[in-house]
Amino acid sequence: MTRIAVAAVSLFAWVALAQTPPSDTSKAPETMNAKPGTMNDKGMGAKSTGMGAWTPRKVTHEDKKGIEAMLTKVDNAWKTGDLAATASMVDFPVYMVTDDSKGTVYTESWTKEMYMTNMTEAMKNMSGMKDIKVKHNRKYDFLTDDMAIVHDNASMTMGKQTMNVRSSSLVIQKDGKWMIKSMMEGGWGDSMKAKTETKG
Repeated sequence: MTRIAVAAVSLFAWVALAQTPPSDTSKAPETMNAKPGTMNDKGMGAKSTGMGAWTPRKVTHEDKKGIEAMLTKVDNAWKTGDLAATASMVDFPVYMVTDDSKGTVYTESWTKEMYMTNMTEAMKNMSGMKDIKVKHNRKYDFLTDDMAIVHDNASMTMGKQTMNVRSSSLVIQKDGKWMIKSMMEGGWGDSMKAKTETKG
């Protein structure tokens, strides 16, 4: 098992359907009374577009270097067997997505405790793969300056054997640093199911 801590996804498109304002404006939310283009005390601009107080943020700075630096630290932590270090770069709860050999998709929200428990075995398996070479080919899709999806088409080589692995991660900027919020990589469903059945 290589650096399983990869991958993400699950973005929700939120649409504020506020096309019909309430007849009694005295009970209307603050944003409904705000003038178009102005900001209320909560910092949400209310525009007369029928979309309520939602205003999409524009991307002004694609911090690829910052995300790449964080992901490199995660890789190095896996190589050195420092599971706690990998966890320090994950924003819990983290949303995990995978599928099994039959194509059944599994999704689960992991607490830090669940992450440490499930990844401990993976970290042990890493000890027998010290000579593995990983080459990442990452592409970044910034939703805002603080949210991005990282697509990784990586190749892992050990001896004469090479394996290609595709994964995605949802990363967010929190308290001034990039962290992983969701991980998505195919193929782990069978092992996860077997582990659950064994415990049962």
